Amino acid sequence: MSMPESYPDKVSEEVGLVPIANGIIIDNLASGQNIEQVWSLMYMVRDILDLHGVGGQGVRASEEFPGKGSGFIAVPDVDISSWDRQPLKRLAAMAPGSTLKVMKDGKVEREFRLEVPPRVYNFKEGHLLQEHCLCVPSAEYAARSGALL
Repeated sequence: MSMPESYPDKVSEEVGLVPIANGIIIDNLASGQNIEQVWSLMYMVRDILDLHGVGGQGVRASEEFPGKGSGFIAVPDVDISSWDRQPLKRLAAMAPGSTLKVMKDGKVEREFRLEVPPRVYNFKEGHLLQEHCLCVPSAEYAARSGALL
């Protein structure tokens, strides 16, 4: 059965997803992780970057790997030109490998591939990242190895 070319757009509109004309899209969040981890990261990103307004988010399931996926967050009318470097560094530290797209008049005006910044400092929410960091031993590891935390 062949679908008309506009089929994805029609389905998107039926479920309430419409493209944003102006704003940001953060795509490929937690790509390849299990679905629960993807949702967790999306909520953390929205919270830390204070993106609590109107917008949408979702998870695309991987066709290759069952139970795995990647997330996206779309927030209209966000102007990152007013952001200093800190929010961008926070986003890159939380979601390396993701893509930040700046939308203007329905087109991608700028696109950034996020990488872990060389230094992360003044990150008051740093405790959120520590459990995923290989450089911070867990309490269980410290107890077994005698390491000091």
